[in-house]
Amino acid sequence: MGVFGVFFNELAMKIIELTFTQRINAPADRVYDELADPLNMLGLQPLLTDIKVQNVTSTVEDRIFRYQTTESFRLFGLTIWKNRIDVTTQTSAKKRHIESFVRSPGGVTLTANYRFLWDGQYTEITERMRIQCPAMLANFVSRTARQVQQQTLLNLKNRLETC
Repeated sequence: MGVFGVFFNELAMKIIELTFTQRINAPADRVYDELADPLNMLGLQPLLTDIKVQNVTSTVEDRIFRYQTTESFRLFGLTIWKNRIDVTTQTSAKKRHIESFVRSPGGVTLTANYRFLWDGQYTEITERMRIQCPAMLANFVSRTARQVQQQTLLNLKNRLETC
């Protein structure tokens, strides 16, 4: 392949697909409402340090939030990088799903779809995440997304089950 072939292969885009599931002892509407408001992500998503909602559009069927978030990456307690991210989140009036589209610097995009299933006692949240990123960032992006989202859903569970 040669040096140039390896270099250009690392510039290629890679697709990462992740799925997360969490059971929460709370009604589906309550779980949905907590995730549907972008401002509630503060304290849930461990890297998130700021949210600025720019626009909210409502129709009979859904609400669309456009906002910018800041993720702060830390090393030994010091912030070494602030990642500003543009997000569009669509919620449904029937409270069945939430879809978010994220555009991050470095050519990273992410689509997340949440589904909610209530069994009378627990709500099961299933999140399907599809990330597109440069191949040379794929391991870092995949590892970080997995860790952050597992912690986010655990924080959501703790928030809703202890209130």
